[in-house]
Amino acid sequence: MPPRKGTTRRRTQTESPALSPKPSSPLPEPFEEQQVQQQKPSSTRRCCSSFLQWIGIVTSSLFLSTVLFSLNTPVTEGDLAWTSRRLGSWWEVGGLLAWRAVELTVAWALGYDAKDVACLIGLVNMPTYSLLENFYNIRPTTIASVVTITIFSAAFPFIYLRHRSTVRADTTSSAVAQAPIISDTPTTIYTTTAATLIYTVCLYLSFATWLAAYLITHYDGLPDIRVAHAGPRGFVSTFFRLILAGYAIRYFLFVSSARLQQRAEESTPATTTTPRKTDNDPGELLIASLYRRYWLGCRDNTRVLISRTAVLATLMLLNTTVQIIGTVSGADLEGALGWAAVWTVATVITGAVFWWIEVVDVV
Repeated sequence: MPPRKGTTRRRTQTESPALSPKPSSPLPEPFEEQQVQQQKPSSTRRCCSSFLQWIGIVTSSLFLSTVLFSLNTPVTEGDLAWTSRRLGSWWEVGGLLAWRAVELTVAWALGYDAKDVACLIGLVNMPTYSLLENFYNIRPTTIASVVTITIFSAAFPFIYLRHRSTVRADTTSSAVAQAPIISDTPTTIYTTTAATLIYTVCLYLSFATWLAAYLITHYDGLPDIRVAHAGPRGFVSTFFRLILAGYAIRYFLFVSSARLQQRAEESTPATTTTPRKTDNDPGELLIASLYRRYWLGCRDNTRVLISRTAVLATLMLLNTTVQIIGTVSGADLEGALGWAAVWTVATVITGAVFWWIEVVDVV
């Protein structure tokens, strides 16, 4: 008697290994290699795009600076000619252009946006322009036009090629933007005033002790030294001249770090604490242990404040030295370093005061 059709079909399904269900298996190795190969072009494309943006920022900034300074010649004619050092070789001109490219590269590599670059470039050039205005009798209109061109030519390319800095990329919520420590008017006034006072006091004490004789010694043919002997009247005038610089350093240092502080307070519950690892690894190097304990153990806003203060102080010292040696007639290296050191110390003190303000606000 022949078997039934249903029985034959059922037996075939149970005995055939090809039709039995298989457990899920991981993707074959060739497929994983294909995914890795697909990720490589994307990373390469990002690197090429970032490199092209950096080239665009440097070239467009140098082009804008050259064009605008050429158009501004009727305003600055007669003021800067007799104070400028004559550059007799191509490497001197190339060195100044290369230094400008270094400043832009630092700002690009650290993720600064147009506002950050405007504050940074204005602050690092402030000592040089203050020297020209106070001791070389350069007209305020000339100084204002030169400062405007310098800041605009550096910050304008960042408007199109970098819309937001890495620090403010994750702190754009309305609660963070309207935090009292950032948006409060009295806080803005006293932080700006504190920064301005620090620079003014450092200059006033330096003039009263050693800086006046130092400038006469290391700046050949310095035409005017009355500012250094103006006394309290000079203190008041210097303070009002540095108000804009105080606001710029407040924005560059204080606002950036305070944003991260406010974001951390909103994202972390008040009842939870994050334990920090303090045990030393027996095989860990000393420098790695110090880095992990004293740098990574800091808050995010503290690290931002310290790093920006270090960048601003270093660039201010180097830029002032390069600019004075390369552009101011009669100045020597020691004189440029001495003038730059006063402003650098004031910058470090300002960063420390802002850190203290943030700590008091947290407590």
